[in-house]
Amino acid sequence: MNIKDPKLMVYGTCFAIINYDNSVIWSDNINYAEYLIKNNETTTDNRSAVLVLSNEGELILINTENRRKLWASGIKDVGVVNNKWKPIENVESKYKKNTLKTGEFINENETIPSINGKSIAKLGEDGI
Repeated sequence: MNIKDPKLMVYGTCFAIINYDNSVIWSDNINYAEYLIKNNETTTDNRSAVLVLSNEGELILINTENRRKLWASGIKDVGVVNNKWKPIENVESKYKKNTLKTGEFINENETIPSINGKSIAKLGEDGI
């Protein structure tokens, strides 16, 4: 697969890393993500979720209606506090918060920082 201009986006109640041609590189629910993209329902789906980077360094997808955890990375990784990683100080953080909600996305080299500045999730050129 030729990966170019990857994007991490929250769709309805799933998230996906998509390629320049809208093909799904990775998703927590690939069939649902492909269905939403194919039917152009990426931001009109009435269900919503939020992808959160916790202070422990874990990515978690939460259903915003019932607060149910839909997916978790299972990987917790923290370092020492880096003030440049805190949302308001992080120049690579598009939304200046530790979450992405339905319809929001980050591009290659953009980040989702943790609130405490101990963790950061960055979308690389290979989509990971």
